[in-house]
Amino acid sequence: MSPNKISSSFWLFFLTLFILLSISLAVPQSVFDNLGLRKIDYLKPLLKVASKKIKDTVFVVDTKGDTIKSVKITELTADTIPQYIKRPIVTIDDYSSDSSMLKNFIFSLKNCKDSGGTSRIAYYGDSFIEGDILTGALRTSLQAEFGGKGLGFLPINNEGAYCRRLLPTDAQGWEEYSIAKQSKRGDMGIAGSSFVPKVVGSSFTIKPAHSVNGLYLYYKATKNTSIVHVFNRKNLRTDSLAASGHIIRKPICEGNKDTLRAYKLKLTDTNNIVMYGVSHENGKGVYLDNFSIRGNSGLGINQISTGAFLDFQRYMNYNLIVLQFGINVTTPECTDFSIYENNMVKLVNRLKRTFPKTAIMVVSVGDRSYKQEDQFVTMPSIPTLVESQRRVAQRTGVLFWNLWEAMGYEGGMLKLVDAGMANKDYTHISYGGGSLLAKELQKSIIQAYNSYVLK
Repeated sequence: MSPNKISSSFWLFFLTLFILLSISLAVPQSVFDNLGLRKIDYLKPLLKVASKKIKDTVFVVDTKGDTIKSVKITELTADTIPQYIKRPIVTIDDYSSDSSMLKNFIFSLKNCKDSGGTSRIAYYGDSFIEGDILTGALRTSLQAEFGGKGLGFLPINNEGAYCRRLLPTDAQGWEEYSIAKQSKRGDMGIAGSSFVPKVVGSSFTIKPAHSVNGLYLYYKATKNTSIVHVFNRKNLRTDSLAASGHIIRKPICEGNKDTLRAYKLKLTDTNNIVMYGVSHENGKGVYLDNFSIRGNSGLGINQISTGAFLDFQRYMNYNLIVLQFGINVTTPECTDFSIYENNMVKLVNRLKRTFPKTAIMVVSVGDRSYKQEDQFVTMPSIPTLVESQRRVAQRTGVLFWNLWEAMGYEGGMLKLVDAGMANKDYTHISYGGGSLLAKELQKSIIQAYNSYVLK
């Protein structure tokens, strides 16, 4: 029988551990850096266990916004996650030459309240707002204050549209071209995408959670194109989409005249038509279009032609264009955003020329964390990028809103993750975090509204 070697293995393990600890303590970090290795402190996690009691505290309010109290983050549970974290209002900065850009947008909101007008917002962003996160809550709050009923523009098909919980869509038989997919096509629509039918019978279906009113289709066709409308799964109506060299808006159902519980559009021929999407709107008030472009820095918007912008503006009449980008250009090591800044200045100036009567607002990147040794900390490039984005607004004379400040500066993302309001990639927020930040932006808009209207 062979001798039992369990005790030998036990001592070999501790001898190896002792050698590794000795190397870790004795060898300076510079040696590891030269070898391309990362020095690990094996004792640090063990020593921190006893002291890991309270990470931080936040100020929370109840659902009515009345009672304010300080709560330890470690005391938060799934049942006690706060709806709102109390912070000072982040002011919207107006860098226009005569300081009138913000005022003009505010008075478009006042027109909604006073005389039943319409104010429309094009909200461009990256995956931070995908799925109508943040923008959905902002739309709801603005419509509650200034009127309007509808989700705005939805592309024929994209991942963000599938995430919309009130108006899910389905598309079959389409070739999709988009900025997010880095497609090279000259007829992108306002959302940075276009859809071309691959076969006869290509279809687009809307399956709302509740009955809806007010749907409008956007397309462009070089020849008349035959289609079939299917209303509420049973009422069929043949139709023809007229040819035009410009983008056309065609009513599917208008206002309170029709109510849809389901809708399907089916092509019966494919005569060189390009589809863009539908807009859901009913009545006067505020409409906010979510244009999320995953993985983009914002510069991809340049792929949308001036002609497409102008065609959509004929129908949309945007009062505000928001540009919220940044997470796709941040890295822990980056210290110089001058090239990106200069290119964003060119983009904003192009939008100003294309939309001379429309306010434009640059929204900074939010907080983003990465793992440094054994803890998550704010990327050191975040404050540098925020100031670069502020300079974009200053150099072009547009509006600026500091999302990083609204998130609580450094450590803001970590607090949201700990409160269950952001994903554990420490980059993207959840719907809870979206509601929180939408509340912050709404407060900033209302502050500006009161300063101009209630003087």
